[in-house]
Amino acid sequence: MRRPAYNGAVTDDIPDLTLQTFAKSFFAQGQKYGFRFEDYVRFVNILLDVAMEGAGKMGFEDHGPLPLQGDGIVIRGFIPEDRPLFHQWLSDKSGRHFLLSRSTGKSINVDELLDDPKNIVGIIATTDGLPIGSVAFLQHDPLQHKAELRKIVGNPTMRGKGIGKEATCLWVGHGLQTLGLKKIYLYTLASNLHNIKLNQRLGFRMEGLLRNEVLLDGTYHDVLRMGLIAESSETKAST
Repeated sequence: MRRPAYNGAVTDDIPDLTLQTFAKSFFAQGQKYGFRFEDYVRFVNILLDVAMEGAGKMGFEDHGPLPLQGDGIVIRGFIPEDRPLFHQWLSDKSGRHFLLSRSTGKSINVDELLDDPKNIVGIIATTDGLPIGSVAFLQHDPLQHKAELRKIVGNPTMRGKGIGKEATCLWVGHGLQTLGLKKIYLYTLASNLHNIKLNQRLGFRMEGLLRNEVLLDGTYHDVLRMGLIAESSETKAST
């Protein structure tokens, strides 16, 4: 596959085998230097910073209060009429991650999540008003200026169209610029590489790995915590 490089030239994708060989070589060198797991995480974050600087700097736009207008979507506030849709969206396999408590590993009740005054819930809709998903800031702490980000494209036919990325950009910008958040954090399964890559492109950095944190379908899964600091978000490319 052909893709643009940082210098504007078009190059072929580097084969996975080459990347794996390079990674194993660095891992071996790191072992010689006494790298611990957290050192590898720090290295990856620094490497991402360098790569993002090469890709160009771009901050999150300030779209003001809700509703937020994107290119192909609108994010509005939650209304009571949306409650049945939430129950529908969060009942399938994809939706249950939205409800998972990161402190207990158990699912939160849908109504409990929606009725908690510390949670700020937005509805992703098409430009003609069709609700298709949600973004939310959970456990919003106005004193510490931080909150946990969650997102879901609830309508299966709308997944894989870049809606999650656009909605996240709008919502994070809303959190930083309008709500005054200084830190936005999230949790994702360590096996969800697509979501991890999306979060990295938006400027989120890996903060730690919680091993065997949640039990799903009889199997324990590692959970990755990622965070975005307000000061550093201005240097991240949302491309």
